[in-house]
Amino acid sequence: MFKETTKDQQKFSGSLDNQTKKTQVQLWLNQNYPQDQRNQIRYLEISGKGLVGSLDLTDFVNLEELYCYDNQLTGIKFADSSLDKLRVLHVGGNNFPEQDLTLFSHLVKLEVLNLENNNFVGSLRPLENLVNLRSLDISDTNIDSGLIYLSDKLEGLFCQVEKQTSCQKIKDELKDYSLTHDCYDFQN
Repeated sequence: MFKETTKDQQKFSGSLDNQTKKTQVQLWLNQNYPQDQRNQIRYLEISGKGLVGSLDLTDFVNLEELYCYDNQLTGIKFADSSLDKLRVLHVGGNNFPEQDLTLFSHLVKLEVLNLENNNFVGSLRPLENLVNLRSLDISDTNIDSGLIYLSDKLEGLFCQVEKQTSCQKIKDELKDYSLTHDCYDFQN
């Protein structure tokens, strides 16, 4: 026998689900990374854990490497003190809302940035101050311009197109570069 629910009950249930989704990632962090130890953490691997919502890392003041790919993250906030420490950031395969790359423009020490399979759009220009960037993955994003703004230190750019995305425009511009293991080589 099925129990019939009213529209009001369905609305309440839906809003509760949305609230749970928004906090799930922080609840998981709170359970697995005690507040008093977060300032010591330099490497954080939370990929593929089914985490949902916006990731608040303001307590992780010494973070140098963050791997949070293959979740359902919708946002990320860093500690001000980690902005000049973070070297590796993998956020591929999440659920970021459509936005340009300004979110990453202040991470000036980044050497590796993986943005693949997210709703990032527009130009690479917001990354122009990332002068240490050596590896960038924009596969299956809607990044469509701005190669000229990338660091001279860039060694490789991943720009694979497996679904209908604007990043095909960048891939077309890269036709003269050597392609090895799905990576465009900028050093040869």
